[in-house]
Amino acid sequence: MEFCETASLAGLFENHIEVLSVFESTQLMRMGNTVGRILPPNASSLGKAITAFQPPEIAEKLVRSYGTHYFTPNTITDEIALREEFAQVRERGFAEDLEESIPGGRCFAAPVLGANGFALGAVSLSMPLIRFKGDAQRQAILTAVQETARAIEKRVIGERSTG
Repeated sequence: MEFCETASLAGLFENHIEVLSVFESTQLMRMGNTVGRILPPNASSLGKAITAFQPPEIAEKLVRSYGTHYFTPNTITDEIALREEFAQVRERGFAEDLEESIPGGRCFAAPVLGANGFALGAVSLSMPLIRFKGDAQRQAILTAVQETARAIEKRVIGERSTG
């Protein structure tokens, strides 16, 4: 693991987003995740990355199914602010969790897009804020999660076209 932090893969199901795979950091202080965990569309980088890249009716269904629960003072619970956040995620091509799901946590995610341009899932890297070193590290992490997402897309789309 290039960054020695926790990496996760989540997938979209009918009315929720679920963690499918986790590679835990070996560091004593780390952000953790759990396979099978249902993710909030408003307060996790994985949830935001997947929800932002859905047709409006699917995004609305995901938000309504989970709700916009408050986790920290940074959690986005206002519907207008959340729609704006999803628009920014679509524009940038990645999502961030800026201590929105847990105090002291920082997460970065990129959507895994299907051939139709909608997210099938997302990949993320999560870390304690105390190890976050600023913009250069942020850019390196975002590049890594986006490259990982593109590699997964190539495999998924390739398997569907040959299978």
